[in-house]
Amino acid sequence: MNKLIEKAIDHFSQMVFYTIMGILTIAGIIMISSGIEQIKLANDSSKWSTTQGQINYSDIKIFQDSEGNQTYQPIVKFTYKVDKKTLEADRVLFGDTSSLNFDSAWRIVQKYPKNKTITVFYHPDEPQNSVLEVGLTKKSFIRFTQGLFILTLFSSIGILFWLFH
Repeated sequence: MNKLIEKAIDHFSQMVFYTIMGILTIAGIIMISSGIEQIKLANDSSKWSTTQGQINYSDIKIFQDSEGNQTYQPIVKFTYKVDKKTLEADRVLFGDTSSLNFDSAWRIVQKYPKNKTITVFYHPDEPQNSVLEVGLTKKSFIRFTQGLFILTLFSSIGILFWLFH
């Protein structure tokens, strides 16, 4: 009876392990897909239509983890008009603008102060999809790279566990 219980526990543990590895692998695939879309939009954005807009809000949000480490997120909100319709957005560039360095976030906030008139690039077929800085940057590839790392790591762990267990 003891062996049967041990075998059931071992089987259950394996099922939980494979389920977790599967979920994390799927999360990696979703991040890769989202990252590819972000890269495509960043690449295409330099060909988008433009209009004038205005910065309505510009500040830095500070996040602190349980160990006291801080992350700085510049928040820039702007309005613009397309076909007499006023739209609001907050995308500075395609990619993550948060930073562990206050100065990096501060540079973005200083570049886009409240009430500044700016050029807004917007997707001609989806005017609500807009950005202030067009084109590919290193930050455009972050989500794709993170997804690739997660997919590779957790699918490899799952495969190795399956092969050697």
